[in-house]
Amino acid sequence: MNNIVDWDDLIVPNKDVEITKTSIFGNEVLILDNVLTEESFSNLSEVSKNLSISRYKSSGSDPGFIDARFSGVEELRPIASIVVNCVRNYWSMEVATNHGFGWAINYFKSLGTDTPFIGGNPHIDNGGGGVAALLYLNKCKVEGTALYKTNTGVSRVQHQGQEIPQNYGTDYRLTPKNFRDNFLAREVISGEPNRMIIYSEGMYHGASHTEQQHTNEYRRTLVSFYVPLFSHQDGK
Repeated sequence: MNNIVDWDDLIVPNKDVEITKTSIFGNEVLILDNVLTEESFSNLSEVSKNLSISRYKSSGSDPGFIDARFSGVEELRPIASIVVNCVRNYWSMEVATNHGFGWAINYFKSLGTDTPFIGGNPHIDNGGGGVAALLYLNKCKVEGTALYKTNTGVSRVQHQGQEIPQNYGTDYRLTPKNFRDNFLAREVISGEPNRMIIYSEGMYHGASHTEQQHTNEYRRTLVSFYVPLFSHQDGK
C-alpha cells in the first residue's frame, strides 16, 4: 500500500468518548474508550496492517521477535485535538503536539523464542517532561500496557537525568527475573480495541505480553507526544 494516507479524512473522532480518570502508583492516567467512530477505527486498523514498516534499533539481529515502527505520520489533527482537550479538561494543563518526536505506529510480533518474557522493557519517553498518548489499533483485545514501580519506589521521573540505570538490559524484552530484580510492582491497563490511554512521559511503562502472544498478527499501537505549555493553576 502507498504510505501516503489522508489521515484527516480517515480519522473521525467519536462524539461520545467514554473517559475514565484513574491513579496508578499515585500518578493520574486517562483511559478513553470508543475514541473513534466504529467505521473510522475499523478503517484505521486495516490501514495500519499494510504500511511499510522498518525494524527499530532495539531489534538488532535477534530472531525471536520483530520490534518495528512506521514513522510516516506527520500530522493527525483529529487525534491531537482529542488529547489536547482531555489534558486541558482533566489535568488543567495546556499542551501542544511535540513535532520534534511526531507520531509513530509501533509494531511487535513474536517469532518464537526460548526466552520467556512478560513484555517490553520499562522506559520513559523524551526525558519524562511531557505527555504521551497511545491508541490500540488491533480489532481484538490485547493484553495492553504495563506501568511499573521500581525497587526503590519510583514510578515516575520529572525530567531527564532522574531515570534509573537500566540494569535490566537494553533488549526489547523484560524477563521475569529482570522484573523481580528491578521492580516492586506492575499494573496493566487492558488493550481494548479503540482505546486510548494518556499518561505522563515520565511514568515507567512498556508493552505487556509474553513470548507466546502476537505470533500471527502484529500488536499495533499509535503513539503521539505532547509538550506542556503551562498549567491553568499557574495563573497564566
